[in-house]
Amino acid sequence: MLACRYIICIFALAAAVAVRAGRPLQLPVSDVSAPDADCVPYDELLTDAVMTSSVSYLADNPRGEDAPISRSDVTPFTPTRLFQVFYKGKASSVEFKRSLLTFVHAKYLNDTKVDRVQFRKNLYKAARAGSWELSREIMSHLLLMVVSDYTDQTWYWRKYRCVPSHGRNAAEMAITIELARLRNEIGETSFGQFLDLGVGTTLAFVIDDTGSMSGEINAAKKRVERITDHLRNSTDSPQEYLLVPFNDPFVPQVTNTRSASQFKRSLSRLYAHGGGDLPEMAMSGIQLAIENCRPGSTIYVITDAPAKDYKQQDGVIAQAIEKQIVIVVLLTNDLSSCRQNGVGDESGKGGKTTTTDGQSGNFKTCFNLYQQLADRTGGRVMVVGKKEIFRATEIIQSSLKQGLVVLKRQLINFNTATSDFRDIGFLFDVDPSITEIVVEASGQCGSLNITNVDGDVATELQQVGETYTTSIKTQDHPAGRWAVMGTTGNTGDKGAEGSCEIKSSGKSTAGFVLTTVVKAKTEPDIAYRVLNGMPSVEHSVGFLLDFYGLNDINNTDIRQRIERVRFMNEKGADVITPLSLMGNSAIKVNKTSLQFYMEGGLPLNIRPFYVVIEGRLQGKHFSRVSNRLMSVSHTAVQCEIDDVVFRAGFESYFKVKVANNGPREDNFTMTVSDEKSFASLNGTSNNELRIRAHSSRYFVVRVNVPETLAEGTASKITISAKGWRPGSFQYHVCTVVLGQNKRPKVNSFQIRGTISSRFAETTVRSTVTNDADVARDAEFEVMLPAEAFISNLTMEIGNETVVGSIEEKVKAEKLFKKARKLGKVAGHVAVRDHSTQVYRTNLLVPARTTVVFQLTYQQLLKRIRGMYEYSLVIDPDQPVRHLSVDVNILESSAIKFVSVPGFKTDQTSRRNFEDEIIDSFDGGGDQNGGDKSSSTRQGGAESSTSITFNHDRHGCHVRYQPSLTIQTAHSPLGMQGVYTIQFDVSREQSSGKSIVAGGYFAHFFSAPFLPNPPKMLTFVIDVSGSMLGHKMAQVKQALRNAINSLQPEDYFNLVFFNNRPKAWIPSIMAPVKDIDIEDAIDYVSKYEPEGGTNIGEAFDLAFDLMTPYLTAPEQPEDEDDDYNLLEFDVMHDVTAHQPDDFEEMHDRARRSIRKRAESESVREHSKMIVFLTDGKPTVGSLNLDDILTKVKEVNKERVAVHTIGFGTLVDMDFLNKLSGQNGGVSRRVFESLDAAVQIHNFIEEVVTPVMKNVTINFENDKVEELTSNQVRTIFEGSEIIVAGKILKDAFGEEISRSSRSIRGQVRGQSMNNDISIDFYIDASEDVQNDQPITDKVFTERLWSYLRIKELLNKAKLAENSTIKDALKQEALNMSLSYNFVTPLTSLVTLKKEDKEELEKLITADEDKEEEKRKYLNEIEELERRLESTKEKLIMDTSTLEDYDDVVEEDFSDYDEDDYGEMKYSFSPEALKIRGAGSSSSKSGGGFYGDPHFVIPMTNDFNLCFNWDGTTNQIYNLFFDADNDVTINGEFTITPRKLPRLSPRQLDNGVETFHTFVSSLGFVFGKIPLIITITPGNVTMLTGNGARYRLPLNSRSGMEIAGVSVHVVEVHESVSSILVTTEKMTFKIISHTRRSLTPYLDFSILNDDDDDDAITSDEDGREFDGIIGQFVNIDVTHSRSHDDVIVDGELTTAVINGKVAELKRRHRRDPATLEQVSCWQAADYAKGLTSYTREQYIVEGIVARPRYHTATKIQ
Repeated sequence: MLACRYIICIFALAAAVAVRAGRPLQLPVSDVSAPDADCVPYDELLTDAVMTSSVSYLADNPRGEDAPISRSDVTPFTPTRLFQVFYKGKASSVEFKRSLLTFVHAKYLNDTKVDRVQFRKNLYKAARAGSWELSREIMSHLLLMVVSDYTDQTWYWRKYRCVPSHGRNAAEMAITIELARLRNEIGETSFGQFLDLGVGTTLAFVIDDTGSMSGEINAAKKRVERITDHLRNSTDSPQEYLLVPFNDPFVPQVTNTRSASQFKRSLSRLYAHGGGDLPEMAMSGIQLAIENCRPGSTIYVITDAPAKDYKQQDGVIAQAIEKQIVIVVLLTNDLSSCRQNGVGDESGKGGKTTTTDGQSGNFKTCFNLYQQLADRTGGRVMVVGKKEIFRATEIIQSSLKQGLVVLKRQLINFNTATSDFRDIGFLFDVDPSITEIVVEASGQCGSLNITNVDGDVATELQQVGETYTTSIKTQDHPAGRWAVMGTTGNTGDKGAEGSCEIKSSGKSTAGFVLTTVVKAKTEPDIAYRVLNGMPSVEHSVGFLLDFYGLNDINNTDIRQRIERVRFMNEKGADVITPLSLMGNSAIKVNKTSLQFYMEGGLPLNIRPFYVVIEGRLQGKHFSRVSNRLMSVSHTAVQCEIDDVVFRAGFESYFKVKVANNGPREDNFTMTVSDEKSFASLNGTSNNELRIRAHSSRYFVVRVNVPETLAEGTASKITISAKGWRPGSFQYHVCTVVLGQNKRPKVNSFQIRGTISSRFAETTVRSTVTNDADVARDAEFEVMLPAEAFISNLTMEIGNETVVGSIEEKVKAEKLFKKARKLGKVAGHVAVRDHSTQVYRTNLLVPARTTVVFQLTYQQLLKRIRGMYEYSLVIDPDQPVRHLSVDVNILESSAIKFVSVPGFKTDQTSRRNFEDEIIDSFDGGGDQNGGDKSSSTRQGGAESSTSITFNHDRHGCHVRYQPSLTIQTAHSPLGMQGVYTIQFDVSREQSSGKSIVAGGYFAHFFSAPFLPNPPKMLTFVIDVSGSMLGHKMAQVKQALRNAINSLQPEDYFNLVFFNNRPKAWIPSIMAPVKDIDIEDAIDYVSKYEPEGGTNIGEAFDLAFDLMTPYLTAPEQPEDEDDDYNLLEFDVMHDVTAHQPDDFEEMHDRARRSIRKRAESESVREHSKMIVFLTDGKPTVGSLNLDDILTKVKEVNKERVAVHTIGFGTLVDMDFLNKLSGQNGGVSRRVFESLDAAVQIHNFIEEVVTPVMKNVTINFENDKVEELTSNQVRTIFEGSEIIVAGKILKDAFGEEISRSSRSIRGQVRGQSMNNDISIDFYIDASEDVQNDQPITDKVFTERLWSYLRIKELLNKAKLAENSTIKDALKQEALNMSLSYNFVTPLTSLVTLKKEDKEELEKLITADEDKEEEKRKYLNEIEELERRLESTKEKLIMDTSTLEDYDDVVEEDFSDYDEDDYGEMKYSFSPEALKIRGAGSSSSKSGGGFYGDPHFVIPMTNDFNLCFNWDGTTNQIYNLFFDADNDVTINGEFTITPRKLPRLSPRQLDNGVETFHTFVSSLGFVFGKIPLIITITPGNVTMLTGNGARYRLPLNSRSGMEIAGVSVHVVEVHESVSSILVTTEKMTFKIISHTRRSLTPYLDFSILNDDDDDDAITSDEDGREFDGIIGQFVNIDVTHSRSHDDVIVDGELTTAVINGKVAELKRRHRRDPATLEQVSCWQAADYAKGLTSYTREQYIVEGIVARPRYHTATKIQ
C-alpha cells in the first residue's frame, strides 16, 4: 500500500479512453474532501527526523577545516539548505532528496506478516555489504512500521499516512533512534553513504579492450587524467569510479572505487589485446556495470564492435530503467558492415542473423541495438572517427556536473526535399539558479552556437563527427531565454530524412524528483505503490513531484513557482493537455511537492513522453524535464515470491505471472538476470511463452544459492518479458533474501524465577512446533543481564531429553564442530565477545516436529536507588497462547515492598518516567498474612499481573499471564519488551544481614543508617552538533529531573561544552537555596547543540569552578578579586545565553558563596562531576592520554568524576579510565527510547555517596577464601556483598552448636567521620530454620558466582602472564565445578551416546596430532643441523666470485632457476604499476622460496631468518588492527630432491624436507573483502556474497572497494600478482613448474618515491604478524657503517628493545629478486619476536589472529 502522504489526497484525473489524432489527451478533474483531523503528514515527520540525523552526522564529520554545522545554521530546515550550508552553496541535494524519498514512499506491510527482528538483521547485513539501495528499501518499510506504533491506528493514518499531533515527538524520536542503531552498526563512512550525504557524480566506463581499441583506451586514460586534475577538490569531482572492460570471452573484471588514484591505476593497466572475431560481449560488460553502479548514474560505453551477446538486451534495458541509469555509447565504427553481413550470432559460430536490418528475431542487433539502449535509457549513440575519440570524450567531462538538471530536450526532424539547408532554433529558459549551462547535440545538426538573452553569441558548440558539446558559466550573462541557433548542412542526398537532437542542461541546486505510483484500476486508492517496471494499461497512475531548492530561493510557497505540468514527446509536442496549477483542484500542492492521479490510466497508444515542469523564478521563466521517456506497456509481470523460503545450499523455485492485456495473441520472450547469478529460467522452451489476448500464463524461475552465503544476503532478480507487438515490453524486479522465511510456531513461552537472598535463578522454557512440510531453523534467543551466568540448557525432541554439560571452551567447540561434521543433533551456548548479553542457539527442527528448549541462568541482583530490580526480556516474536511469568521471592528479612512498573516496550518507554504508574505494596494493608493482589494495566487492557505475599512477608509470588488480546495490543508481533519486578527488604541492623548454609556464608551491607550528605555537583554536558535531536532531548529531560531533585543545602553548576565550554553561572558554584531553580531548568531547555567537542577545556572550566571550594582559601573582597573574576568570565566566553538579571544574580551568588566557603559545612559537601559525551574530542586537545593526565593532576582525588557514554561512538576505555582514576563510576547508555530514564537513574545513583573506603573483615582463623571485601564508595540505596567459606575446624568439638559465631567488622568513613561497626554471624546450622532457603548449596553457589567474577576481573588486570594464567585456571576449574557458562567455558548439548563417540574420535585425533608433532620436532632438529652445515658452506665459499650460484645451489635444488627468468622480463604495461619491478620498488619485507624471510629495517640493515612449518599449518604474516587487515600464509612441506646428509644419515633413511607457502589469505575487514591466492588462481569474496575468480594463466584484474588485484605478468610456470590498496601494495609470485611443488613468494612493496609506502607510515602505528612486527620499529647494531662487510661476521643488534646476535649472510630481495646482504637471526627470529611461535598460528586461511588475548614476550 502506498497511500497519499498528506491530509488532503486527490485520486482524480481519469484519462480518456483514446487519444484523438493530432490532439493531446484531455483530463477531467474531480476532488475528494480532506479529513477533519489534527495530524502531521508522514513525509513531513520523516523528513524532519532524517534531517535531524543528517545534521548530527555532518556535525561529527565536517568538511576539511570547516567548523561543524549546527541546527541553527539550517534555516529553513530543508535538504537544500543543509547542502547549501555544508557545501558552501556549491552542491545540489538531489541525491540526498532521492534517498529520502525512498523512505517516504515505502509500501505499507502488514505487521501481522512481517518479522521486524528479521527486518533489522537484513537491514544491517545489506548496509554492511554496501547494498545501499536495498538497505534503504528495507529501512523504509521498517520506519513505516515503527511510526505506525504511535498513530493509534486511526483511520486517517491508514488512509492518508497522517500521524496524530500528540504522537509526533515520540514518532520522530523513534525514527532517529532507528537511524542511530544503523549508524552504530555500520560506522560513520557507511552511514554517510547510506543517507547519500556525499556529492559528486559517478564516472563509469565500459570499454572494449580488444586489439583494435588501443586509441580509444588511451583517449579514456587521458580524459580521466584531465577530469581528475581539473575537478580535484570540487563538488563536481566524481565520488565514485567504475571500470568494466569487456572482450570475448567475457571475464568479469570490475574496478569500483572512490579513489581517483586507484581508478587511474586500474585504467593505466588496461591495454588492447586479442580480438579478430568482431562481435564482443558488450551486453555482459554493460550489465555488470549496471549492477555495480549507483542509481542515477551515466555509463559511457566505448567500442567499435557489435554485441555478440545481444540476447541479453532486454535484461540490460530493464535493469538500467529500474536504476534510472543513462547509457551513452561512443562508437568508433558505424557498424554498417554488421548490418550488411548480419554479424551478431551469439553462438560464436559465425552464422548469419535472420535479417540484415539490425534485427535478429525479436532482438535488435548491431547499431540498432546500441541505439535502442540509448533511446530507452535517455542516452545517445555517438559515432566518431578513431582519431577524434579524445575530442569526443569531452562530452564526458562537460557532463560531470553535480546537480545537473535538464532544462529542455527536443528531436528536430527535417527533409531536404525542398532545400539543402534548414535553420535550427532551439529556445530554452535559464533561470537565476543556473550557474553553468551544458548543451549537447547529435545528428545532422550542421554548425551550432549559443546565443544569450541579448542575442549575443556566447559560444559555439564543438563538433566531433555527429556529436556536439559545450558548457558556459552564467555569471557574466543575465537569466532569461537563451537559444541554440544553426543551419543544417547538406546531407548529399536530396530528399533524405535528417534529424538533430539537442539537450540543454544546467548546474543548479533546484529541481524535482519524479516518483510514479500505480495500482490496479479495480483496487482502492490506498493500494497505490511505487511503480516496479513500466506502467500498464491496467494501471491507475499517479505522479508525485518532490521539489528541492525552490522554496529556499526567496522563501515563498511552491505555488508561486510552478505554473503548469506538461507531458511532451521527444519532438517537444504535448501528448496530454498541459495541467495548470492555477485554479486546478486536480493537482494538490504543498510547500515542496505536488501530486496528481490518472484513475483511468494511460492509454496504450500514447506516445512516450517526458514530464516537464514550467514556472517562474524571480520573474524569469523556469523549466525542468524528467530524465527519461515514459511509455506504457500492455504486458504485466508479477513475481509470486512471498511464501517461498530461500536457503543457502538449496534450490528454490518461484512462479512468475505474465499477463497479455493487449488486443491480440502474442509470443513472449522471457529473460532472467540477477546481481549474483542465483536465478535462471526453468521449464520453458527457448524462454518463450505464447499468451492469448487478455490472458496470462506462468513460468518458473529456479534459484540456486551457494551454501557459503550467509542469512540476509540479498539479490535483485530482474524478470523481463517482450512480445512481438508494439507496447509489449515489460519488466519486474524481485528481491530474494536468504532466511526470509516464517519462523516455527511458539506454542508456549514460560519463565520461572526464584529469588533467594538477592540471588536469582531463572528458567526460560519454550515449546516450538514446525508445522511445515520442510525443516526450519528454530532459534532460541535469550537476552540476559550482563553479569548473568548460564548454568543449563536442555532440548526435548520427541520422547528424548538432551541435557547440556559445561565443558572447557576449546573442548566444547571441538565437540560441537565434530558433531556438526558428522551430522549429529547438537546445541552450543557460549559467552560472546564484548558481552553482547545475547545467548543464542540454533537447531534445525524437522518437518511436523515439536522441540522444547529450556535454559537456566543465574544472577546476583544489585541494590540500586533503594531497591532490587529483576528484569526479564520477553520476546517470542509472535503472540503465544500460553505465555506466563512466575517469580517467587524468598528472603530471610521481611519484604518491604514489591512493585511492578508494567511491561515496557519501545512504545511505552517514550512516556516520561516520572509519569509511570507503579502498582506496589509498601508494607501496609493486611498484616496478618492475608493475600494481597495487584494488577498492572496497559492502556486499559485487562488485568494480567498478580502479587501475593505469604503470612510473614518473607515470601512473595508474582504472576504475569497476559492474554492474546493483551499481547497483540502491544504489537501484532506479540510481546517485545521487558517485564520488571522491583522490591526491597527491611533492614533492622546497622551492620547488615548475614546468611549461613552448607559451610558457606554471605554478608549484605548497605549502610542505611547514614544520612545522605550535601553535595557540590557540576554537570559537564556535551552539546556538540552530534547531540542534535533525540539525544539532546533525552539529556535535557534527565537534567531537568536531576536538578529538581537537588536539596536546598546542595551546590551545583552546569558546564555545556562544544567548541568551547560555557558555564551557566560563571566563576562560582550556585547554592540551590539562593537561586531560582527554574532559571537553571529554563537554561537547559533553551540550549541547542552545535559545533565540535572540546573535552579538555570542559574539564578545565569545571575544575576552575570547583577548585576554590576544595581548599576554601581566604579571599579578601577587594577590587582586584572582582577584576580577576570578570577576566575569567571573558576568557571562557560565558556571557552567552544568560538570563536578563544575570549580573545581579551573579553578584548576589558570589557574595553568598564567599561567605559559605569560609565555613566548615561547605568543606563537608561531597564533591563530584557528572560528565556526559557521545563522542571523542574534535576540538582542542585530541590526545586522550593527555586529558587523563591533566584531570588526574588537577583533581588529586578530591572530586569524584562520574562519566556517561551516550551511544556507541564514544571511547568507553577512555571514560572508564577517567572515572576509575578519579574515584567515580562509568556507564554506557545506548540510544533508545528510555535513554532519559537510564541517564537520570545513573545520576540519581552516583550523586548520593554515604560511605567511602569500606572494608569488611572477619576472623582469619574461622573463614577463608573471601570474595572481594573492599569497596571505594557505597551509594545511598546500594549494597555490597561479601561471601566466604567457614573453616571446617573453625569452632572445634568443644564449642556447642548454639554458641558458634564469627566476629566481623565494617570499617570506613562517612563524609565527616571514621566509622567502625562490629557484628557477629551466627554460624550454627539450626538457626537457619527461619530463613526461606530450601537449597542448602545456595550460599555456596552465591560464593562461587562472586569468586569467579572476581578471578576473571583480576585476570584482566594482571600484567604478569604467570599470574594471569593461574587466575584463569582457577576460574576455569570453578566454572566447571559449579556448572557456569563463563568466558572460559561453553555449554554443549549432545545425546549421551553421541558425546561418548565424539570424545573417542577427538582423543584419537589428538593422539595423531601428538605423533605428528613429535615427528615434526624431529624434522625441525634435522633442519637445524642442516642449517648449521649450510652456514659453514657459505663461510667457506664467501670469497668465490660467482657467490650467487654457489649459495643458491647449496640452499635449494631449484630456487635459482625459477627466480632467474623473472628478473628482467616485465612488460612496459607492468612497469607502470606501482612497484611492479621498477628499480625503485624494493621490498618492505617478505619471503621467497623455502621460505627465507628478508625484511629491511633501515637503508643499510636487512634482517633475515628462516621460518619453517608443517603441511596445512597456517601462520599470520601481517596484521593491521587499526585498518582490520589480515594476511595469512598456509605452509606445506615436500621432500628434498637432493638432500645433503651424511652417509650415516642416508643409511638410516633420514628424509629432509623443503617448506613452502602454498596459499595466502587476505582479509580486509572494513570493506569487507576476502582474497585467497593459490598457485593456480585468485578468488575474491565480497561481503554480500559475490565471488570473483582470476586465473593466473592470463593477465587480468579487478578492483573492488579500493582494493585491486591484477595478474601483471604471466610466464610458462611463473606468474606475478599485485594486490593494491590506497596505502599498501603486496606482490605475490606464483611458481608452478611441473617437477616442483607449487608455491608462492610474498613481499610488501616499498616504492622509494611513494609517500604512502607502508614502511614510512607517518603515524608510526604498530603492526603484528611474522613480517608486520618488524615494520616501523627501531634498530641499532654494533657494526660501524664504515666497516668492511665480511661474510659470516657477527654483530649484536637491538631490535625493538630486544638484543640478539646476528650473522652476516646473503639473500634475495623478495620483490626484485636481486641479491642483498642481510643479518641472519636464529630460526623463527627467536629472541626478536613479539610472541611465541605458536601464537602466530591461526585457525584458518582467513582467520584473524588473537594477539589481543596473547601476552607479548618482554
